[in-house]
Amino acid sequence: MVAQGMGVSLVPRTMAATGMRGVAFVALQGPPKPSSALLAWNPAHACAALESFIACARQVLGEQATRARGQGRRQ
Repeated sequence: MVAQGMGVSLVPRTMAATGMRGVAFVALQGPPKPSSALLAWNPAHACAALESFIACARQVLGEQATRARGQGRRQ
């Protein structure tokens, strides 16, 4: 969609090396800004890969924010 002029996207810096035609990669300026993250999944479709991803996300993002809001659900 970006290459077609129909959108913008935030991507990792490494994507600039892909040389995608019709796409300009512009570095963001200034200090990083904190942002929130949300995970949603259908428990009826649980699998080992999903469980691994959730565990990794919790480790990287930290569970304290989820627990503080009372919305975290342990699998």
